[in-house]
Amino acid sequence: MEAFSMNRQTILQHVSSYEILNHFLRPYHRKGYLRQGQHISNPFLKRQQETPSFNIYLHKSSGEWRFKDFSTADEGSAFDLVMTLMGCSFPTALSIINREFQLNLGRRMEEGAPKYQLPINPEGPLPDSALTCIRDRTFELSIKSWELSEAAWWLGYGITPEILNTFGVHSAMSYTAFDKQGKAYTITGKKRDPIFAIEAGPFAYKLYRPNSKRFKYTWVGSKPDPYVFGWDQLPDDGQAVVLTGGEKDVMTLYALGIPAISLNSETAHIPTDTIRELKKRFEHIAVLYDQDEVGIRSGKQLAKLHDLRWVSLPPMDHLQGHTDISDYVRHRYDRQLLRTSWEHARIMA
Repeated sequence: MEAFSMNRQTILQHVSSYEILNHFLRPYHRKGYLRQGQHISNPFLKRQQETPSFNIYLHKSSGEWRFKDFSTADEGSAFDLVMTLMGCSFPTALSIINREFQLNLGRRMEEGAPKYQLPINPEGPLPDSALTCIRDRTFELSIKSWELSEAAWWLGYGITPEILNTFGVHSAMSYTAFDKQGKAYTITGKKRDPIFAIEAGPFAYKLYRPNSKRFKYTWVGSKPDPYVFGWDQLPDDGQAVVLTGGEKDVMTLYALGIPAISLNSETAHIPTDTIRELKKRFEHIAVLYDQDEVGIRSGKQLAKLHDLRWVSLPPMDHLQGHTDISDYVRHRYDRQLLRTSWEHARIMA
């Protein structure tokens, strides 16, 4: 056991300046992560800027990420950002970062502990006072810390807590919405029927209940049109990108080092402008939908319509009923074979 003091240097040994900036700016951009030079409205101002001019960048000489607003001349480090947002002193900002990232600095912690992970609660649900409640006129959503069993379920698909954080996926205690008759109803997550909330925009969430037969997906808030999951996590450019069947598949591919996006469903139409933008940024676009009848038909139609490459996965007859890329990973199918199939599809004429 070793005692860790809490200062600027120790904080940055456990969490990067980029992670601090992105975490505390997230309520102002609602994306998985901010790219260098991507402008958002200045969070220090009471009103949104008509022309956003606030951005983050990597300072070459120091190697740290900083923020800058060319319009207001606001500029500073990740610690300056926290102090300004919270209206606090430097020592208080250190304490806030320490608490937000569960670093446990200033206390004793095990050697070799991970530098950062989503808060995971090992002893069951947290008390109500620890919940984060998101309210809109059409819904109320209670976000809680992750249960170990929930985090383990995602990890089975190769999706780590860091990836869940990057894509804005949360564990939900419950949600309240209204039916077609205007009557309020509440659904509460259970150990055998968890609820995961996927950020889709300001006050918009796609709720995912993997073990529910009737209500696997539910929208609360204003569903964006079009809905393209994973768009903000794509690199600026690259050799190839995959259009796949769902959010879980996108994150599984991300874990394999393959950029991907998905629509609301395999039968949804992708806007022509989106395809045009992807073709500007990537050399190849591949369609990898579920390997069932609907997925194969929809994938081939989409590939033919937009002149894309359709990808099929290697057969796995012993895993009947499991048809998507995340199923392959969860059931420990040969990941190198998957990568080989992807490389082959990428170079096909």
